[in-house]
Amino acid sequence: MYELVQLDDSKLTANIRVDVNLWRRQQLTHETFVLNGSDQREWPVFQDLHENLSALGLKLFNEDTVLMELQMEVHVSYEAVDVKAGLGLTGKGTDGHEDVDDDDLTKVPPSVTMRVLSKDRDKGILKDYSANQVYFEVEANHDQIVFLENLTDCMGRKKLSLQILGARHIVMRSRCLFNLPGIRVTVANPRVMCLHSPTKFDPEVISKVIRVGTARHAMASAPGNQLDDEKEEGLESVGMMNKINYRVIHILMPRYRSAVIDIIEEQCFGIVNKSAAIDRLAMSRVLEAEHLDVVAMINRACSYVMLEYLLVKLDFERGKDWELQVQQAFPNLMPVFEQLSEDAFDELNDSEVPLILVREPEEERMETLRAWILRICHVIRTVAFMKQPRLSFQSEAPAKKNTSGEEASSDANIFEALFDDTGARLLARACCASLLNILQQIFSHQEEIEDKWKRWTPAQQNTGHFLKSFVVEKAIFFCPFSVPRDMKKKVRVKLLKFFEEAQCEPTDPLRLVPEMLYHPDVWLRLEALKLSCLLLKDADASLQAAFRTFDSPQLNLQKALAFQFKDFSTKDTHAADESQAVNVMLNKIQNLCEGHNAELQEFVGEDLSIEDKDFSTLLAEYLEKNDDDDEDDQDKNVVKGPTNLVEWICTLARQVIDKMKADQQWQVSMEGSEDKYTLLGQLFDTAAEIVQGPTRSNQRLLLESELLLDVNQLWLRQRIDEFTFRDLLQDNEDLFEPWMNLLRAMRNCEISILKFLLSLLEEEELDADDPNYRQVSEEVIDHKGQTIRRMVEELNSKILCDKVITHWNLSPEVKDPAFLIKPVQDADEVIQNDTAERIVRTKGELESEDYTLEEQQIHCLEICFLCWALYEGVHDTPEFGNRSLFSGTLERKTPNAVLFTRTSWATSKTKIYDTFNEAVSKMHHGKYLHYLFGRIEIIRGQRLQKLFFLVPPAIRHLKGQSLIKDWQVGCVNAVDRSGPEAKLQDFSEQVWDEYIGFVEHQYSLSQKPFPLNASGEVMASSRSMIVLLTSMICCGVALVYDGSYSKTHKMGEYDVHYTKGWYVWLLLGLGIFHFTCALLLTLFHIVAYSQWKIDTGLDQWKEDNPNSHHRLDGIFGPILMLWFFFQDFGLVGKLGLAGVSFLGLHFDFLIYSIHLMYVCAQFETLGKVFEALYITFGQVAGTAVLGFCVQYCFLVLGFLTFSKGYGFADMDTSQCTSLMTCLLAHLDYGFRSGPVWEDGPELTWWRFAFDYLYNLVVILILAAIISGIIIDTFANMRADLQAKNDDQQNNCFVCGINRSQMERKMVKFDHHVFQEHYMWSYARFLMYLKQAKESDLNGPESFVRAKVHVQDYSFYPINRALTLDSDDAEDYSERELRFKDLEEMRGVVRKVSESSQNVLQLKREVKTGVKESRDSLAEMQHRIGLLALDVNKKVQEAQLQKAAAQAAKDKSKE
Repeated sequence: MYELVQLDDSKLTANIRVDVNLWRRQQLTHETFVLNGSDQREWPVFQDLHENLSALGLKLFNEDTVLMELQMEVHVSYEAVDVKAGLGLTGKGTDGHEDVDDDDLTKVPPSVTMRVLSKDRDKGILKDYSANQVYFEVEANHDQIVFLENLTDCMGRKKLSLQILGARHIVMRSRCLFNLPGIRVTVANPRVMCLHSPTKFDPEVISKVIRVGTARHAMASAPGNQLDDEKEEGLESVGMMNKINYRVIHILMPRYRSAVIDIIEEQCFGIVNKSAAIDRLAMSRVLEAEHLDVVAMINRACSYVMLEYLLVKLDFERGKDWELQVQQAFPNLMPVFEQLSEDAFDELNDSEVPLILVREPEEERMETLRAWILRICHVIRTVAFMKQPRLSFQSEAPAKKNTSGEEASSDANIFEALFDDTGARLLARACCASLLNILQQIFSHQEEIEDKWKRWTPAQQNTGHFLKSFVVEKAIFFCPFSVPRDMKKKVRVKLLKFFEEAQCEPTDPLRLVPEMLYHPDVWLRLEALKLSCLLLKDADASLQAAFRTFDSPQLNLQKALAFQFKDFSTKDTHAADESQAVNVMLNKIQNLCEGHNAELQEFVGEDLSIEDKDFSTLLAEYLEKNDDDDEDDQDKNVVKGPTNLVEWICTLARQVIDKMKADQQWQVSMEGSEDKYTLLGQLFDTAAEIVQGPTRSNQRLLLESELLLDVNQLWLRQRIDEFTFRDLLQDNEDLFEPWMNLLRAMRNCEISILKFLLSLLEEEELDADDPNYRQVSEEVIDHKGQTIRRMVEELNSKILCDKVITHWNLSPEVKDPAFLIKPVQDADEVIQNDTAERIVRTKGELESEDYTLEEQQIHCLEICFLCWALYEGVHDTPEFGNRSLFSGTLERKTPNAVLFTRTSWATSKTKIYDTFNEAVSKMHHGKYLHYLFGRIEIIRGQRLQKLFFLVPPAIRHLKGQSLIKDWQVGCVNAVDRSGPEAKLQDFSEQVWDEYIGFVEHQYSLSQKPFPLNASGEVMASSRSMIVLLTSMICCGVALVYDGSYSKTHKMGEYDVHYTKGWYVWLLLGLGIFHFTCALLLTLFHIVAYSQWKIDTGLDQWKEDNPNSHHRLDGIFGPILMLWFFFQDFGLVGKLGLAGVSFLGLHFDFLIYSIHLMYVCAQFETLGKVFEALYITFGQVAGTAVLGFCVQYCFLVLGFLTFSKGYGFADMDTSQCTSLMTCLLAHLDYGFRSGPVWEDGPELTWWRFAFDYLYNLVVILILAAIISGIIIDTFANMRADLQAKNDDQQNNCFVCGINRSQMERKMVKFDHHVFQEHYMWSYARFLMYLKQAKESDLNGPESFVRAKVHVQDYSFYPINRALTLDSDDAEDYSERELRFKDLEEMRGVVRKVSESSQNVLQLKREVKTGVKESRDSLAEMQHRIGLLALDVNKKVQEAQLQKAAAQAAKDKSKE
């Protein structure tokens, strides 16, 4: 190594035969410099090395293994009166004062003396300067101390020779315990000899360098004044001293300083910081106590003003009687206004008017506060950009070049000013941040008012008076320029006056956000983004649309957001502010698109590179492009950056995943991993929101960016991290808390990814009335096909299916190990980082309080469901079975991408996916998964779409609970089956109004202790026991009861009727047990049903009386609840049974015979009899009343026409003495037989007619009517039951398609009914929609929810099913032809006809023109002929004249 370094090239080649082209040496030198006191000098070694090699035309390889030898001479000098004075030992101070006399100082050891500087003497401070020390150290790469020594006693030069490996930066630093003037450390002739090679050095070479370096370090650290025989001992002592110095300076002192700072931060500023040392970021953001007081004052003023604003919206004026006006017109709003009045009350001045508004005129307070808020926005904008320039995102095309040929960038030095961070700038930023915090507090959600707003204002929201939340009302009010809402001209002029006088653009909180995104400081951008998230939290369409208006060159929201992405992606490391800013920005983009706002989704996906350019610019770009075509291939392949926010999201996700991959290759550390997974989760949440609805253009952008390939990598990286970090926990329990936080971030990230992938499968709604229906339909079908193809080819189906089983085993469904599903692994194939390998929770995870086991299990079940749904959503589509769709090769951006095939997906289905389904069915039953995973089909537009949803927790927990099953049976029996539409509508209304509330009530009971959580079981047991006990009591009484009818009989005379005493005691015991069961049945019926009945009734009453909700707070509320309580006829019946049981127990055992009716009702056949009697009760009672009336008429008629009365076969009633006595006799005996006459008048026609009519009407007709009613009812019930059973067994409840029709198309009816169109999956889906937050729903779910709210149930696939539907991707031509479809053809025919007429007209015009041309040509020919004759004639004349002249001339000569 010495020879390679020291010998020149010629000697190397001649003597050692070393190839100097492979082994390169380069000597770097640095000028001599002086370090004054505590000072340092940094030497960028690699930069100098690169420059030297570039000058020679060489390139540096293997930068990390460059061998270096650093040499220098170090000399310490003291510029003072003498050395001791320079070191601060004796003599005068630097100010000329004498040192303090030893007698005046505390006694110390002789080696330590004290001195005082004049500035300290005046303060009475004594400092110990005698212990001053001067150290010199060398640091490599800002993290490795390669040399450290105390040079205080070194009076000569110190030569250093240090061996270093791959040092990019070398820092030479002096350290003084007291930084006194005059201490100088001179570093003379620093130089580095670098040895490098195109190939990496062998380990033997590196080890030799380390050995040589150790010896050189020892020699460099040798004491200069030691004798030869003492060198070894001196070296050892110096080495030990240097280790102590290093430990004190670089380990103990930083720890001590950090501990002290952390204590001060926590005790004085309330900052609980996990990181060591000072948290400058947190310190700079500590708000003063006065700030909180200002926020409270402004919030009180806002409540006061918003109360007045709401009154104005209701056309009321704020006066003394405003409460009375609201109470009379809108009594339901009183709780809201009372809460606002309470929030506005100011205790400082004991007034309803806040102190800051007291001096303002009452009629101007509302606009005054709004003007103040707008001025705060103006102050933020002005102060923020007063000290720091505004960012510029304008891109010039073509790029201008400077004189050196390099591209000039106007933004190259944008952030240079940040390094010159003066106090004025810091103060300006702090001021703006505090003002932004005030705005954030104004628009923060206040739980109390928001809860009352949600409860009491739905009626006003439906009428358009109020908006969806109070904070939205506040945002609209304080953002008058961004969201103008019927603002009066006078008010607008007043608000604009300030900005006109200031000669600036008007601003408000919403407009301030994009303006602050142009600020170079990330802190202010972060605060502005937080404000925007608060403004957009409730997804108000008008607030979202306002952000869309910021697309001008001077204020472009898209480019500002794109800059945040670019700024973050171009840095290797990120501060906490930068990471948080990207997270909040992604949340802002998500909120912008919340509610599936298609316009804003397209706004996010717009191409930012397209700008309005004049002709000269376009021409210059074109010419430059042509010039670029002539350059080499390297210039052609320059990769351009993303052109829209959607691509930026993909780019950022890819960079984070690549960074995770790089980290896994060289380190095993959790540091930063949680932030990465959190950022990725937010990235995919945002990506899902910008496509849900869906927006096809954004779906295409995300697919074409090949983000799915990165998802595979992320799944693999996550799997590696999970196993690696679990292994770390075994050796270090301190990592447990970070691991649980990381695990939660991992799970949330997985959920976000899978939801994003499912959102790519959404299809947009097709409108059959759209004139471009065919074109749009073909585009949708083609896009769906490309989506399925990319998912099949780019997603690893094995990982997807492995996740189903892996996370199922971690879900709450596997609390019992017997329900574990064994992972599917090939014994012959060894896969590195196999995703099928089972995950076993550690003991810490099972006992964690931060990330509880229940929360872990729920997340794992959700991941299992999402993977299950994604696989089925891809594999079971018609496009997957279309082989032609997968022909050819797609153009891809990722080189050498690992792709998959339909075969691999089919293999995963057979080996893993089907194994999971079969295992669950085998362990439980075939419909068990329906309690966990929901799958339905809906019709949206003209196409069927399949939806997947995680069944609500109540259903997952209760599963087959008996009371819910009873309700379902009753619903199926009672649903209206008059038609498919009526059946589904009735079913949906019952589910929405009753089923959901009943299940929620049962779920709340299940969380209570036994026996409240087992109401159904207790009631079933009580019913069984009542039947048994009633039978035993009645049979026992019948066997042992002695005696019969008696005039002296009294109830409860047990000694008379029971011959043995133990009979009574036995029956008494059975009676007590019977009464207890009856009481339990009643009580648990109240527990299981009554609260649900009351809540259902109250909800219906509130819906019917939207403006009377306030009445529930008075006595009317309990009365109404009592009314609904007794409206439960099942409860009334059970109360009657308990009462009968009580009477039988306390009066006579014979009363228990009444319970025999209850016993009979428990049998299905006999229950039908009671049901028939119940149904026909009204008709039978009416017929009986009719019979009584008829008998009364016959009695009166007999009184009027006969002289003597008549009796009946069972009783002679002819001797009755009054009308009432005769009437009672008629009612008692008149239905049994006709009149019976005793000896009296002979038979006459009138008597004959009377007897005949009586027997006909009363005996025959009325009795036949009553029996006919009951018989017909039985017949109808039997027919209805037959029809219902036939409908259930042969027709699908949802689509109504017949069994035979399905089987003809090779579709199994049972599979269709219980898997594809399971009716209770639709019920649970409606429950899911009702419970879910609006922001958590995807496009199809929001579509169905909107339909249900208006009671439109057209989303049910009546007469449609995906397995039977032919109106799909390849069958558009087979769709039924409609008249609307001919509109396009008619238009084409009309255009062709018009074109034909135009052609004929042109033909006629051409013919006419040709004829005219011919005539003109003939005329021209004629004229030309005449002209030729004239010319010939004149030529002849000229020739004659010339001949005559020649003859005359010849004649004259003669």
